[in-house]
Amino acid sequence: MPVSHYVIEKILSRWNNLRMLKREFEKFARRYPDDDEFQEVYKEFNKYLRINSERLERIKEELKILEEKRKQESSVSGKSMSPIV
Repeated sequence: MPVSHYVIEKILSRWNNLRMLKREFEKFARRYPDDDEFQEVYKEFNKYLRINSERLERIKEELKILEEKRKQESSVSGKSMSPIV
């Protein structure tokens, strides 16, 4: 049985909330495993999540490196950088 347009509307209504969007996609992907077109879109969505997660991890690592660099610069120059509150 193919996914109805009502289900697709429900998924689209969650578009601005990634957590809810993921939850809806997963729920309906399990419910409609035989809808090849829908499953293909779901795979693309998961690929997007994986790639962006990897990018986020790279950004996190870059920030950690920058943090260490700034700590060293601060200790060498004797300046105390005030924390952001």
